[in-house]
Amino acid sequence: MLNEATIKFDVERDNSVICSSRGFFCGKNYPSTIQLVENVDIKNGDWLIDTTTNQRYYVLDAHPIIVGGQPVDWMVKYQTELEYKQQLNVNNNSTTINIHSVNGNSAIGSQANVVFNIGSNLSDIEAIIEKLSPTEQTEANELLTILKDTTESNHPILVEGALSKFSNLIKKHSDLLIAIGGWAVQLLIGTK
Repeated sequence: MLNEATIKFDVERDNSVICSSRGFFCGKNYPSTIQLVENVDIKNGDWLIDTTTNQRYYVLDAHPIIVGGQPVDWMVKYQTELEYKQQLNVNNNSTTINIHSVNGNSAIGSQANVVFNIGSNLSDIEAIIEKLSPTEQTEANELLTILKDTTESNHPILVEGALSKFSNLIKKHSDLLIAIGGWAVQLLIGTK
């Protein structure tokens, strides 16, 4: 009777079959779970192999069912071999990119995942100004005041030549130019 109602599984550890056990796939109350109906040497990271179909199941979590103080059965949460390989690919293909700061329009990431930084806000501009020399900071703070006033206006308008008196400062510091350009684009498209 036990043989008819269960499947034979081999337990593989370190590429070697170490034992076998009979078990069955649990129902919807225990998704992705196999119950082994014998006490067996099984650990997280082992593979269960259905000897009928040769399907392989990676053991995520093996818990004994204890009766009389002894393990008699095992509940084994698994992942199919395909799911395991897909997860391995995702983990192996992840890319970490560390960047101190980015000003202006940029696309950062791998071919699979990209983070776009379009434009800058006033905080970004302030951070750039803080890095300038004290004499340049005075002029740059005057520029920042104009940008803040424009942003806070009910109907913000950028007038041609409004920033011309700061042209030398802006030309000298390309990061400031890029940040102001991003800020202006955001203002013009209405995301400020």
